Amino acid sequence: MEENKKQGFSSHTEDLPEEMLFSEDYDEDNVLYDTNARIYETDESDAVYDEENAEDDILYDADARYYEEFEENDEENGEEGGEEAIEDSGDDGTDSTMGSGFQADGPQESSLPGNRPQGNSPRENGLPANDLQTDGFPGNGFQENSFQGKELENTLEEVRKKPGKKRGAAALTPYEEKLRRHKRRRYIRTVTFVLLLIAVLMSGVILWMRRGYRHADLEPVITLSAEDGTAYESLGGNIIRYGSEGAKCIDRRGNILWDVSYEMQQPVTSVSGNVIAIANRSGYYVYVMNTQGLMGTIHTMLPIHSIAASENGEVAVIMNDSKVTWVRLYTARGKEIAYIVRSMEENGYPIAAAVSPDGKTLCLSSVQMSNTAVKSNVSFYDFGKNGSGSGDHLVDFSDFIDEVVPEIRYIDNSTCVGVSDKRLIYFINSPFKPSSSTNIMFSENLQGVFCSESLIGLLFVNTKEDSEYRLAVYNKRGKKLGTVKFTMQFTDIAIAGDKVYIYDEKNCQIFTIDGRCLFNGELGKSIRAMIPGPELSDILVVSGGEIDSVHLH
Repeated sequence: MEENKKQGFSSHTEDLPEEMLFSEDYDEDNVLYDTNARIYETDESDAVYDEENAEDDILYDADARYYEEFEENDEENGEEGGEEAIEDSGDDGTDSTMGSGFQADGPQESSLPGNRPQGNSPRENGLPANDLQTDGFPGNGFQENSFQGKELENTLEEVRKKPGKKRGAAALTPYEEKLRRHKRRRYIRTVTFVLLLIAVLMSGVILWMRRGYRHADLEPVITLSAEDGTAYESLGGNIIRYGSEGAKCIDRRGNILWDVSYEMQQPVTSVSGNVIAIANRSGYYVYVMNTQGLMGTIHTMLPIHSIAASENGEVAVIMNDSKVTWVRLYTARGKEIAYIVRSMEENGYPIAAAVSPDGKTLCLSSVQMSNTAVKSNVSFYDFGKNGSGSGDHLVDFSDFIDEVVPEIRYIDNSTCVGVSDKRLIYFINSPFKPSSSTNIMFSENLQGVFCSESLIGLLFVNTKEDSEYRLAVYNKRGKKLGTVKFTMQFTDIAIAGDKVYIYDEKNCQIFTIDGRCLFNGELGKSIRAMIPGPELSDILVVSGGEIDSVHLH
């Protein structure tokens, strides 16, 4: 019997609507279900369905011979649907109705599984399943000539078109509802705690970053013989001590990396990255060193006026004759790469020079004096392929009337910065020639220019507020990052990282570039030079013949 029943269902699936398939899991109850709505009948005769895929909400029970359209909470709301009886005109002696009839808005009691009318089930009437197959649904108890499958499909289509409520989740028991509320409250408490913890941590980080220091302790690093006329430079995190008799490179632990001897009356330097060039003004020799030691020596035929080094070791040497200016570009070992001859009468007297880090471009600032005005000329020379078509390598120049441009510096290969007494000028290298792209004008009297590898600080007298000085800090694209205001009479100013160091012979002030004071106090020794590192823990102070490390707390 069981085998015949399965065969009877499977043999007529071609007559069913496309969405109606036989459920092998529930074959004993003869349940067909809509695969779109995912509705089927459980052992307890409860309708179970999948809301996500529900579309038609149709359930067919072959034993009870009825179709049902379920709506949410019909039984709870006491809703009753109209009943439509489908009469059977067959002569097989079976009942003329489909079970308890067709329900439009919800099943009545007699139509629910477990409350089927007696005598309507094909098996209760003693009819074999195979004898009840029709062109309609298998096992429905109708003869072929009593009710056609096509008519039943039309009836199903009408039911599907009727509006109904979207099926929601099954009603929760009181225990399940309480558990759901408990889980929700626990989730809210957890999220709130996490957000509060993040806020507290962020506040702590901000307070820690904004903290200041009150005391400074000095720890000796190295003791050197005190010599008059010595000066100090920072080179790749190390200290260069140079004077008229030679230069030494000392690391931050006090180790002497190299010692070069020479004789100079008036040494001048140019630092670019890890390269330093030292020349004797009005002399004929240039010494080129990096952190490893001496790279080479350059010998000139004319007295040296000034020098400009690149990160690769190339050095531009500016030399003055009686009527012309000679600019020669050398390698670190003294080989001449190119030269430029400029007439002082036509181009003026050179006052500043800079070489790009790659050593291919030279910027030269000159000034011309006349009876009526002062004019500055900023010229760019390219020693690469862009300047090969010009005999003197000149690719661009700019004139500035009634201005002097005494400061020229390359920040990177494509950006050169010039500072006049009226403006801050950014020259950006195009593929063919530099062009002035940004001009920051100012009307106050400029007191000084202080630079790091990527920042430029312009110092002004602050006449409108309590502080005496104001240092405006800009990045390499001309954006103002902040202003530092202070009153201390200083010896020098250094910019390193995002900190500004201002000091005199005894006192030191440390600011962030946005003007927040981190330290203001005495160091306990006479300060000749301060060499800051990238962090506050890397400050070195030179006093007499000693180099000390500064510890703030």
